[in-house]
Amino acid sequence: MSKTPECNVKADPPWLMISISGYFSDILGKKLTEAAREAPLDGVRFVIFDFSDCPVVNSTGLAALICACEVFQDEHHLEVGFCRMSNLLLEAFQISGMNQVGALFATVEEAKVFFGS
Repeated sequence: MSKTPECNVKADPPWLMISISGYFSDILGKKLTEAAREAPLDGVRFVIFDFSDCPVVNSTGLAALICACEVFQDEHHLEVGFCRMSNLLLEAFQISGMNQVGALFATVEEAKVFFGS
């Protein structure tokens, strides 16, 4: 039985943590787009996406991620990082150019150290 796709958002200024779990396709993409628009951003300067429970992404999921990053970067001027990705996810990011949208990190802690507070 496959895991239900989830997008969990937690604001802990200056961080906004977004955990993606499950197969990242259109269903999860819609959840992410909605979460990005409704995220509490008071005091937030950095957005960290945690993909530890997301094995793979398809083109629809990548499109939703691009949309969410545009909201955070262009509308709110926040820095974006991606962490804890599977090899398949890393490959998809490199092929699609998503590794140019935000920095890639092995762990959440590494991202926080890089961005500072």
